[in-house]
Amino acid sequence: MHWLPFFYKLTSRSSFAKQTSNLWHIKQQLQERLDHQCYIVDSFPMTTAHFERANESSNFKGEAGYGFCASKSETYYGFKEHLLINDKRNIANLTLTQALGSKREAVWEWVRNKK
Repeated sequence: MHWLPFFYKLTSRSSFAKQTSNLWHIKQQLQERLDHQCYIVDSFPMTTAHFERANESSNFKGEAGYGFCASKSETYYGFKEHLLINDKRNIANLTLTQALGSKREAVWEWVRNKK
């Protein structure tokens, strides 16, 4: 209700739906202009040693770290790979961080390197 002053000619939800569906060609042109700028960032774990044997493992000592994979509900030892995927489903960039690395850090690193 607090947005109503901005849309004073809007009478009902169904009329809004009709009006927006009539703008399909405008939405399509907008999509085409923005297409080259649309990216998806995804991350997934890369385990280097089973969690129980991580202390004994010399693989990537000092480089890998402990992290939590929410989709598998498990703690792991290793790295996290971050992929930047464009709208054509091609990998535009990738980076590897310690297991606790976040997507935000990886994206900011890509943005800084692009300048």
